[in-house]
Formats: sequence, C-alpha cells, structure tokens
Amino acid sequence: MTCEAHGVAGQPTAGGIAAPDQGKGTREAEVAQWRLHLLVLGLCLGLVVAALALAPVAPGSGHGGDGLSVAGVRLPEVCSFKRATGLPCPGCGLTRSWVSAVHGDLKASLAHHRLGWLVLAYALGQALRHGAWLVFVRARPLVEAVGRPLDRGVVLLGALLLVAWVPTLIDTLAG
Repeated sequence: MTCEAHGVAGQPTAGGIAAPDQGKGTREAEVAQWRLHLLVLGLCLGLVVAALALAPVAPGSGHGGDGLSVAGVRLPEVCSFKRATGLPCPGCGLTRSWVSAVHGDLKASLAHHRLGWLVLAYALGQALRHGAWLVFVRARPLVEAVGRPLDRGVVLLGALLLVAWVPTLIDTLAG
C-alpha cells in the first residue's frame, strides 16, 4: 500500500486519504501512553529504591520503638490516620515491611504487615510490565494483554488490605 492509504499515523483510512488532524490526535495519544508508562515505571521503581535507601530501626535500639531511618536519622511517624485516631490504617506497616523485605528480612517484613510482600510483588510486576511496554515495541499487544489482569488486580489488592486490616484493628482495640 502507498503512504496515502495509511494516513499520517500509519493506519488505513477511508478512501486512502487521512483526515487532516488524524495524525496529530494519534501522536498525542501515543505521547500520553508513553508518559503513563514512564510515570508508573518511575513510581514503582522509585518506591523500591526508597525502600533500599531506608533502614529499619529495631525496637529497643534506643530510638523509641521500631520505625525507619535514613543515614542514621530516625524518621517520624507519617500515618495521618494513626496520628488522628490512634488506630492503624490498612496500610500501616507497609513501608517498614517493604524496607525489611528488600533488605532480606522476610520475617520482619511479615511482622510489620501481613501483605507487604504481596504489595511489593505487585509493584515489581507493574514495573516489569510498564518497562516491557516501553522497551519491547513489537510485544506491546502481549504486554497489554498480560497487563490488563494485573491492572484489575489492584482492586483485589485493596480488598485484601482491608480484610487483613480487621485482625490488626481487633488486636489494637483489644490490647
């Protein structure tokens, strides 16, 4: 086929002539997709790198309980829900869980949050998926097909976090 039969964006057109703004809209959509994939990849990898940069603070270490530190400086509690209510939120402990996991302490990771490992695995899966979309152009349809269930999995992950929160909440209220 000739170039005219594919239009500006390389897609077949009615009568072999592309609409004047067809290429512009397609290009904008492609740029938006690239930005989305770069954003998700950056967020996921950024969270993992942050977990690597942080260090767990063990209870009884003279730093006032367990928490996190960076370059030897203890970080403050950042959970607004916990500060406002005194109760842990469904995500309380996830950061400490990730930090322990990436530093190889899976027992501590599970102690901080039951599902920290699963949320970390989900973030790594998303990073792999979005990185593959950016790198392997010809495999994009396959990457999209595999990625759709992964995207929908965030709803299940959220539901699991809420379910896992119930025993934590009960323990906190009982103790």
